[in-house]
Amino acid sequence: MKELSSIFRKLHDDSDVFFVAAGGSTLTGDATPSSDLDLFVIGNKQKPPRFSNLGDVDIEYRSKAWLLEAEKKLLNYTPKIGGELPPVGYFDMRFLVRIILGKELISDEETAKLLRSTSSMLWEPLNVYSAITYVNVYQDVVGFILGDRIIEAELLCGELVQRACQMALLQFGLVDPSPKYALRRCFSHQNSTVNTLATQLVSSIHNLRGDPSAVEQLLRLCNAIVGAATLVKHVDQLNSTAAVLTPQPMRDMRYCLSGMLGYYTLQDVVNQDIFICRPAALASFVEEQLDRQAG
Repeated sequence: MKELSSIFRKLHDDSDVFFVAAGGSTLTGDATPSSDLDLFVIGNKQKPPRFSNLGDVDIEYRSKAWLLEAEKKLLNYTPKIGGELPPVGYFDMRFLVRIILGKELISDEETAKLLRSTSSMLWEPLNVYSAITYVNVYQDVVGFILGDRIIEAELLCGELVQRACQMALLQFGLVDPSPKYALRRCFSHQNSTVNTLATQLVSSIHNLRGDPSAVEQLLRLCNAIVGAATLVKHVDQLNSTAAVLTPQPMRDMRYCLSGMLGYYTLQDVVNQDIFICRPAALASFVEEQLDRQAG
């Protein structure tokens, strides 16, 4: 691509550019005919974060001073079970994840080291942010069902499935915070239970057809895919959470499993109560959903 070569030369020759990575769907294999190439740049100039579109190339820019400030905020962050938004906003976290996971094109050692340090602190706030947004969509679907507004509930189910798959993927490590390719990635995930539940979620979407009970089953499958990933990835933490008292209403649609690290967080989206789910009960629930679909 002639245009890309020209852009790359300019970035390479710019002494104020410290780090450049390419990323996005073009590199991950998720691209569609309308996709472009994303470049993520960290430089010296004290400019506010900005986004530029140059034909088939999108460029996002942050300064090194911004990166240092972001690292400081993440270093001082402690997630809370009740859920509070992280100190680094969504678009800034997305930039950090994409530049860390992207293909390195230009680098200096100091900036690369700083990004590695930031990477180790990024998972928890990203998980918390994703859990909050997932629970909010889940809550909206439940509210529409309880209000006999089934059409509006069904319209939200597509986003809910994407966010549930995103939460599942996050249990295995750092991923792009945009959920639009999460379902596709669950199809190809190395964990067979995640594969199976993703397939079942698609079938469940196709079978909604104005039936509230079908939407309720989709909600249970969303909890199941998050729960399955949580159990597989964090099996070493089962003993630390097993003794916590909790109700056993996993089959009730109003309880949403958020899957935050170290917590098997079960939230009543109607009464806003938060519980810790026993891992054994969660494992039983996941198996029940798998058996139900198989039957």
